Amino acid sequence: MTDIFVAPKKNPIAALDNKVLKTKIPLVEEKPAVSQKNLIKTVDPYSLKKKMGLLSSFGVRPYGVSFGEQGEDEEIFLFLRRHIVTNIPWLVTGLFFLLLPIFLFLIFDSSPLPFTTPMNFIVIFLLFYYLIIITFLFINYTGWFFNIALVTDRRVVDLNYSDVIYHNMAVTKLNLIEDINYVQAGFMRSFFDYGDIFIQTAGEKLNFHFMAVPKPARATEIIQNLMGGDKDVWS
Repeated sequence: MTDIFVAPKKNPIAALDNKVLKTKIPLVEEKPAVSQKNLIKTVDPYSLKKKMGLLSSFGVRPYGVSFGEQGEDEEIFLFLRRHIVTNIPWLVTGLFFLLLPIFLFLIFDSSPLPFTTPMNFIVIFLLFYYLIIITFLFINYTGWFFNIALVTDRRVVDLNYSDVIYHNMAVTKLNLIEDINYVQAGFMRSFFDYGDIFIQTAGEKLNFHFMAVPKPARATEIIQNLMGGDKDVWS
């Protein structure tokens, strides 16, 4: 009688596993890590600049900011203005006097005066009254908005506007700065992070005082870096 042999069945899953194991998987070559400073150098510097807002008080390498005496290759690295919270006192004062006539009208309307006042006189008085209040608000706003400090790669520029028709610009070169420090004292200044920066120049040159500016520690560090020739300054 002929012997009958049954061939063992092959496991397709095991065969597939052996095939996968025999396949050579190429190793992924690890690339060296790129430092942040080298990464910044490979990116277009203008793409990292931030456009200043209308009410901004602090800006590092601001985009769209310039001044009349700026050199052709001169770059602005720091923009400073008094912190916006310093406007609260005169804003509250102006708002109080703007609403004062309304409160007085409500009070006297409930208890009429023993004498009558001509309506023409009241209208003229209110016009002059609100003109004074609006002038008060306008002067305080322009005094905050136009008094700024700029630090470029060459110099420090302090622009002061006392009123609409008078302004003054003080300038000193970075290599003439002898000392720079800041003072940040009090709860409000620590909470909102603003303080005073004092720059002392050589000889009889003018000293610079930037009062109540935001982030005084960061601003001082940026100026010190520029004095040392380090221009890798970003926000």
